[in-house]
Amino acid sequence: MARQRHPSNRTPSARACALSTVSQVLLQHKDIQACLNQELSTWELSPEDAHLTTKISYGYLRYKGRLDFILNSLCPRGLGKLPPKLVICLGLGGYELLFLDRVPAYATVNWVVNRVKKAFTPKLAGLANGVLRNVAREADSLNTFAYMAKDRPEPEIALSRWYSCPVWIVELLLESFGQSASSHFLQKTLESPPVGLRFHPDYGQELRAQLRTNPFFIQESSTGMAFSKTPDPNIVAWERQGRLSRQSLAVQNILGELGLPGWPGPVWDACAGNGGKSCLMWEYGTAQVWSSDRAAMKMTQCRNDMQRLHVSEPLLFVADATQPGPFSHPPGTLLLDVPCSGFGVLSRRPDIKWKRKPKDVSAMVDIQKRMLLSACETLKTGGRLVYVTCTVTREENENRIEDLLAERPHQFKLKRMIHPDPTSALGESLFGAELERL
Repeated sequence: MARQRHPSNRTPSARACALSTVSQVLLQHKDIQACLNQELSTWELSPEDAHLTTKISYGYLRYKGRLDFILNSLCPRGLGKLPPKLVICLGLGGYELLFLDRVPAYATVNWVVNRVKKAFTPKLAGLANGVLRNVAREADSLNTFAYMAKDRPEPEIALSRWYSCPVWIVELLLESFGQSASSHFLQKTLESPPVGLRFHPDYGQELRAQLRTNPFFIQESSTGMAFSKTPDPNIVAWERQGRLSRQSLAVQNILGELGLPGWPGPVWDACAGNGGKSCLMWEYGTAQVWSSDRAAMKMTQCRNDMQRLHVSEPLLFVADATQPGPFSHPPGTLLLDVPCSGFGVLSRRPDIKWKRKPKDVSAMVDIQKRMLLSACETLKTGGRLVYVTCTVTREENENRIEDLLAERPHQFKLKRMIHPDPTSALGESLFGAELERL
């Protein structure tokens, strides 16, 4: 990966904000984007500093596994006995030295050493100084696959180190997709995800035509486009005007592949989150959408987004999708974008791979089962059940649908199933299924 250029005079405040953000994500298990948003508002950084903080925070989390291996090999006694926040300091410094250009190596090393000296001891500061100077001196040989495989480990271990992903997730991918497709997907997890935009059908089509010739354009669908980078500095203003919205094109695509906008209404978006899918349905012809989530704050965000898009009188409420819907008349379609392990969107959520454990998948499966059973009690004859995840595990995807059909063979019929595609140019791998209630 080519080193990326950033002016050195902006790094001190950006480093401190990144350290605070990443420490909370890894040590307090906070969500990366929510934590970053909070930190950026607290620090009140310039746009340039905020961009660099974001780059460092996400970049470190993407490459943490590779950096840990390199740093562990350079520490006389390894990383295991060092304070966790010191390990993060070293990792952030290592990320700068290996992946960012125009930040002088001496400035990176000095900042980390001074930070460690202030937070810990002069002895540990000396350790940090020696380790990072070795990283800077040997960068070209350290940041190679050959270095990751220098002790001739098993293939999955070498891939885990190089692609910075826990071994058990790598093994899961290899079992499902084989080495070639898994390597393609894992490489995508190390890159920034495409910028997805959804255009308002009435107010945004002129922008679509304008951006189609943008050099960062990747692909488009009937509702939106994807770009390798933010295509225009006016995106924020256009978003405020309701002319477009930020939404992963992979998400837009899978809803279209599952039959939207042809689902019978009303559509109950039972795990609506911040409302991106609900807003898409309102914009693109769904007659009536009911949106709910168990988190009241997400419903507030959903309402704000609908107001921005001039959606009149939306039906939003707080509800738990593991329970039957509180309706006098059942919905025509129940959309379940269920809680899942999230392994299909690691480029967008790199913190997930350092938080998830194998037991977490089982916990997610239990929630998914309860939501599907609740759907059986909610839908009317002829209704649709649309099940979506942003993960690649068969336990959370195909098995959930196959088990439901086996348990209720006379209640549901499978209309279509979209399997995860680890080779997608968008770098995200989603699953979806549409079933009809008999």
